[in-house]
Amino acid sequence: TVMDQGQDMQFYFIQDDYKVTSKLTLNLGVRYEFATPPVEKDNRFANFDPGTGTMVFAKDGDLFARSLIHPDRNNFAPRVGFAWSATNKLVMRGAYGIFMSHTVRQGREGLLGFNPPYLVDNLLQTSVTGAAAIASAAPFRLVNGYPNGLLDPTSLAPTISRRAQDPNQRTPYIQQFNFGMQYELLKDLLLDVAYVGNKGTKLNGFRNINQRAVITNANGTQSAGNRPYAALGDIQWMENRVGSTYNSLQVRLEKRFSHGVTGLVSYTWGKALTGAPDHISTSGGGA
Repeated sequence: TVMDQGQDMQFYFIQDDYKVTSKLTLNLGVRYEFATPPVEKDNRFANFDPGTGTMVFAKDGDLFARSLIHPDRNNFAPRVGFAWSATNKLVMRGAYGIFMSHTVRQGREGLLGFNPPYLVDNLLQTSVTGAAAIASAAPFRLVNGYPNGLLDPTSLAPTISRRAQDPNQRTPYIQQFNFGMQYELLKDLLLDVAYVGNKGTKLNGFRNINQRAVITNANGTQSAGNRPYAALGDIQWMENRVGSTYNSLQVRLEKRFSHGVTGLVSYTWGKALTGAPDHISTSGGGA
């Protein structure tokens, strides 16, 4: 399967430096970014609609009709920074900015083109006949080519997995911030100490929205129950459900020698965390 997909991205910004005093400089700006959701040249996209429990297909029309994702038009990204010469030997700096991510998983798993009939994703099983139409020989050996019906999208077993995305997902973004001090310890010897951090918001993550329920039997054992959408298999659902944080202490010692030679020693202590809210399904049963 070859997908011919692309995006249209338009970024606009205004930014300038303001020298407030001889010792204080501000850097102020704002960006506006718009990127269409991915579209396929021949509209070969399919998405799952949880409301109706059916697959929907892209068609000619506006951006949503072709991409099956509502475009996000609210991507404003401010930028602010400062540099202050506190003394002749001490400079303090800080900055904050928002940075958008518009190319999530392009060319990888989870794309809406990876669904039947555009991509056939079937299972190789033994002793299976009928609509599944996979391999009846045990063990399966690819000697005489693929089994009949394996790559025919009209004869797929209904429980084949699907890829899907939240049609209302927003653009993920990262907030970056830092604060640091540079101090001249001796002539040509500079100490730089800084805090650098970032926070990811509305990052994309996956979950299965068609998991089987877990049933606790009367004897205390557990078994697999029904799926929310019984006619389908696993549904890999992408949505804005993940956040991340990063915090670090960065220290740098720089010595300038003669003839353009510089010595540098640096150390970074950092900690990164990612997480997503838990989605727990429970089902009760009785005798």
